[in-house]
Amino acid sequence: MLSLLLAAAPPARAHHPGADLDKMMGSEEKFFQIIDEPAAPPFELADADGKAVRLSDFSDKIVVLYFIFASCTDLCPVHSEVIADIQRKVNATPMKDRVQFLAVTTDPVRDTSEVLDAYGPAHGLDAGNWMF
Repeated sequence: MLSLLLAAAPPARAHHPGADLDKMMGSEEKFFQIIDEPAAPPFELADADGKAVRLSDFSDKIVVLYFIFASCTDLCPVHSEVIADIQRKVNATPMKDRVQFLAVTTDPVRDTSEVLDAYGPAHGLDAGNWMF
């Protein structure tokens, strides 16, 4: 009886907006913004160990670029923990290998490699796809 009911059921249809994706996202997501060009200019910075890092090094990835300074005691720690929560959610999906989180310090004099090495784990950032 069950197989007869399943055979008579209409086919399931998934909703996919296709060409209307931008329109649908704009109406459904409060902070959605259409960007048809790179959001960040090309750059070369040094990582916490002094090795050169270029935005182009991650051309095959979605880059989450954010700015911090480790001595900030106001909103920066909260912001980093929000980023860590986003990273945990991304890393629980197949997107983990397609997303790179890059934190840029605005205080490179005080944010030494030792300070930055401690900052990430202290705020729950996963070094697997995150770097300073």
